[in-house]
Amino acid sequence: AHRVLGDASAWSPTSAGQCPPGHFCPRGSADPRLCTNATWRNWTHASSRDDCAPCPAGYECVPGDPVPLPCPRGYYSPMGEDPIACPPHTYNNKLAQSAIEHCLDCPRGFFCEFEGTADYTAWPCWEGHFCNEKCDAPTPCPGGTYNTQVEQWNYTACDWCPEDFYCPAGSATPLACGAGGTG
Repeated sequence: AHRVLGDASAWSPTSAGQCPPGHFCPRGSADPRLCTNATWRNWTHASSRDDCAPCPAGYECVPGDPVPLPCPRGYYSPMGEDPIACPPHTYNNKLAQSAIEHCLDCPRGFFCEFEGTADYTAWPCWEGHFCNEKCDAPTPCPGGTYNTQVEQWNYTACDWCPEDFYCPAGSATPLACGAGGTG
């Protein structure tokens, strides 16, 4: 009688049996061979690499694992491909996404400077700066202005520096002029 083995480590040429899920066993093979990246198989009796199916869209297939895993947040995975990181200036906060269209533009007031961003709220625009939609980096408020708030999205968030203070570019708070200084 043959046993169904889900773990290739339990299979051996002396015990033989059915080729385990996540693997294929060509005729005369001594050991099961892994279904490669971006393919999977959750049934027994595979005899060639062609018996391993392309990984479903939105999933990640680990070699030898008979169960596809949801594609992680910050990534998308077309059918038969390994997960691809969302490009910089975009984010994806959902599991099991299948196309680049699921990578959304980083909203204004935030900057997503790295690929694979899952949570744009981890990247708020800094005090003294503003971030337009899809910005490369926070833009400093111009000299003579300041901004005490985070998550601002345009230059109108930068307030004029008050009299008797100075505000270098990127100021979060006005600085008092020293003795003999000018405002």
